[in-house]
Amino acid sequence: MPESPSRSWSLPKRIGYRALLAYLFLFFFPFPAGLVNPGWLGGAFDRVWARVIPWFGGLLHIGIPRLNNGGSGDSTFDQLRVVCMAIVAMAAAAVWSFVDRKRADYRTLNAYARIWMRYVLAVCMLTYGSVKVLMVQFEPPGYGRLIQPVGEMSPMALLWTFMGSSALYTTFTGVTEVAAGLLLLFRRTTTLGALVAAAIMTNVFVLNLSYDVPVKLGSLHILILAIVLLGPEAGRLIDFLVLNRPTGPADLGPVPSSRAVAWSLAGLKLVLVVGLLGYLSWDTVTQYRDHIARREKEPVAPEGNYTVDSFTRDGRKVRPPVLNPDDFEWKTFSLREGVIGIRTGFGPVRRFRAAGDITHHPTALVPLDEDSRLIPGAAPAGVLEFVATPNGGAHVTGFFVNHAVDAELQRRNASDMPLLSRGFHWVSEAPYFHMFASDKGR
Repeated sequence: MPESPSRSWSLPKRIGYRALLAYLFLFFFPFPAGLVNPGWLGGAFDRVWARVIPWFGGLLHIGIPRLNNGGSGDSTFDQLRVVCMAIVAMAAAAVWSFVDRKRADYRTLNAYARIWMRYVLAVCMLTYGSVKVLMVQFEPPGYGRLIQPVGEMSPMALLWTFMGSSALYTTFTGVTEVAAGLLLLFRRTTTLGALVAAAIMTNVFVLNLSYDVPVKLGSLHILILAIVLLGPEAGRLIDFLVLNRPTGPADLGPVPSSRAVAWSLAGLKLVLVVGLLGYLSWDTVTQYRDHIARREKEPVAPEGNYTVDSFTRDGRKVRPPVLNPDDFEWKTFSLREGVIGIRTGFGPVRRFRAAGDITHHPTALVPLDEDSRLIPGAAPAGVLEFVATPNGGAHVTGFFVNHAVDAELQRRNASDMPLLSRGFHWVSEAPYFHMFASDKGR
């Protein structure tokens, strides 16, 4: 079919395109820092921003924010950097519009820019997906997480526990992200890859918003990049998906000038793609091994977490009303590396450092603060003795907050907890919504 004559872009479209391309260049070129692997691909302008952002923050009287290295992508530094990028992009678009005011369109520039954009988005999606396939990003919940009450988790910890508790779902999300990245590596499947990436990143962005994950800026920009790639195809997609009308072929961008150039580019692309996939595979396996080695091990009995089967104070059952939190009935008892945790009634866990080996003789309990540090000048909260019983439980006796206490305990093993032991059931006669008996009615 004969090509339709090229039409000039309107002035607002040209100005908008200049500003958008300048902003995307500032944020993503050559690849976005902290969002791709290997890390050296990104951060080309980090040294520049490390000088500019503190100066800019000083102008706004925000203090002197520094380049954050603690894992958060939503720090004050990152927020100000986005503002600076927008200001610089608008200034660049203004200068560009004046210098290049006679140009009718940017079809050629856009064709080459889209090649860069889809490779950036592909590397982002491959990075996101590779760390999920082997459960590197979302690890199975460790023993400490399993015994932690849901209400004491941060929203982000709850999301990590939800994802890590299902290897099937986490791996599935990783496979879809890898698939989107692979589709973006080829011109003919770019639209499909961008559609898949946009759907995935919409979900990721909403999860980051909902669970306070500090990658909101990064995930939003990856989503924007997918939408930008879909922009030229919007009319074709609406015709096909909404209006049920036939569509023409997509513009696949610049065509190699000769067969030799085409084969050379194909060979170069093959080397780059194989190298990238090989590196991501090696890096993911390496991270997986490191994470396996560092994963929290379940404590060996008698250490661990226990539920309280029976509890008496001064030889009597605790009866309401109880005014002092220390006088509530014990609910849980934990012992780990010389630290004892006691949960009473509706209160939080109180932690103590055992002055000796509580499993061999009566030991004083030295109070700890919320960060498990000794409280200066705090008197011992009591003296307890811990005796393991043959049935996997324990018997605790002694004095706690000036009262004689006696408690029968039952150890909670990680393998016995429903989150790990329930497993998969294709046929379920009724929903399995389990709560421990000690947790009911709270």
